[in-house]
Amino acid sequence: FITATMTRVRIGTVAVDPRVIPYGTRMFIITNDGAYVYGASTAEDCGVALAMENQGNPDYLDLVFAQLASPQLKFCYDSGHENYFSPQRDLLADYGPLLAALHLHDNNGTSDWHTAPYTCIGGAYYSTDWEGLLQGLDEIGYRGTLNFETFRATKGLPRRLQREMLHYIAEVGRYFRDRITEEA
Repeated sequence: FITATMTRVRIGTVAVDPRVIPYGTRMFIITNDGAYVYGASTAEDCGVALAMENQGNPDYLDLVFAQLASPQLKFCYDSGHENYFSPQRDLLADYGPLLAALHLHDNNGTSDWHTAPYTCIGGAYYSTDWEGLLQGLDEIGYRGTLNFETFRATKGLPRRLQREMLHYIAEVGRYFRDRITEEA
């Protein structure tokens, strides 16, 4: 593949909005929590959206979206991260018009569990507010992909029950789809 700057795509090639970050800019890419280091890269391509995900304290989102005004800068909403890290914020209300991707999973507010929706209930903490989330998605007119980031949902289950859990998650997806597309 050839980039917009006529170089071959390779490790270290980064797509940017050249109105914000000029082609040829060298940058060092690391996740905000330092967990992943992608290393030195060069801005050589364009036309790819960058979706910022809510992780930890969402104040960094405010800073990034304020400093890098670009039509290619989008939002990736993570339901479990909001429930665990920032339940006091309504990130769909804040960034809904920029929504490009969803990471849907549940927890009870005490840890970032990545379990299936509606499965974390009880104690002093509660499950993600799924009905409020569906209402928020409907209000912003979201009709994109419903991505369930539920990698722990089948952990430890017997094989037959793993299939049943995946069927359950698929049924939740159909329910969510129907809720956000139904006529009022």
